[in-house]
Amino acid sequence: MSSQKVAEAFVSLVDTLDETVDPSVLMHRLVSHSVTFTDAESAVLLMVSARGGLRPMAVSNDGEGLVAVAQRSALEGPCPECRLTGRPVRAHDLSPYAERWPDFVPLTLRAGFCSVYAQPVRVHRQTIGVLMLLREAAGPWDGDGLSLVEAFTNATAVALMQWRADPVRDHDIMTRTQSMISAKATLETAKGMLAAHAGLTAAEAGEVLGRYAREQRLGPGAVARALVGGTLAPDAVITGRAPEPH
Repeated sequence: MSSQKVAEAFVSLVDTLDETVDPSVLMHRLVSHSVTFTDAESAVLLMVSARGGLRPMAVSNDGEGLVAVAQRSALEGPCPECRLTGRPVRAHDLSPYAERWPDFVPLTLRAGFCSVYAQPVRVHRQTIGVLMLLREAAGPWDGDGLSLVEAFTNATAVALMQWRADPVRDHDIMTRTQSMISAKATLETAKGMLAAHAGLTAAEAGEVLGRYAREQRLGPGAVARALVGGTLAPDAVITGRAPEPH
């Protein structure tokens, strides 16, 4: 796999500004890329419903065998387990899992798949779906490919949360661009305040601000706005103290 192809795949998974792209397109791109960049022959994406169950949303092909496996995997197999634990589930060889998944295993074997892998799709530690890869051969999965799939699912999860039904207008794009420029200016001003207050270099001030933001679980922009707005004292950032409650 070339780095350019990987980069293009990532861009396609987060392209929420294209008017022709909606959640269905993003989900189908995820299963397609997951097959392209791993040794899997097929992939299925299931999302968590409001009632907590799983619903098949995208399959890499419309073969009857895969569709049947996708439907059953919402109820039994690695996907429900992955959804409950929030951790990947690997089955290098399905045969030993026949007792654990009595309906899923024979159905999947009849469809021609001997090995499966389930990857949680997560947003802020919350599992919103499961991506399942299926392979015809038994044996260990390629670790590099699975790492890439994990990154794909993370990128897609963020894109799905940011998608809006209303198309983005040119004015919206310029407004967002100006907001980014303003945020950068505020950040630089805040770093200058810290540097002047404690005799730090600009780089050191940036490190102090970033460390405080991480410790307080805040964005650097939020800390910068509080400093510039006077609601957060430079000493508090430098010493790492949380602000006093009002």
